[in-house]
Amino acid sequence: FQTGGENLIGFENGYFTTDNRALLHLGLEYHILNFFEREDYPLYGQLLADIGTFERLDELLESEDLQSNLHYGVGVGLRTNTPIGPFRLMVGVGDIGRQNSTDTKINYYISIGREFRYTR
Repeated sequence: FQTGGENLIGFENGYFTTDNRALLHLGLEYHILNFFEREDYPLYGQLLADIGTFERLDELLESEDLQSNLHYGVGVGLRTNTPIGPFRLMVGVGDIGRQNSTDTKINYYISIGREFRYTR
């Protein structure tokens, strides 16, 4: 089981690999325009913020420094429909405030088409 990247904005895919997670996703979406003046091709701008922890609940509750166990991500994005499926572009930064400005890493996420997940 992996989480990160598109699940916690600002982090690379697979950055966190654990069975334990608690995530809060916040987002604001604004309709910008319709491509080709068609209602089925809208373009939306997005503001996104995530907060999450990947510790066991009992360890998290016993921790004296909750702040160090929380991870933050913020980003902006665009999403629309295309003839081949949904298109999404996001730019995000993780753990703002913990890193020096020279260490800040910007992560990009591009998705075209529907998400495919194999489950057993």
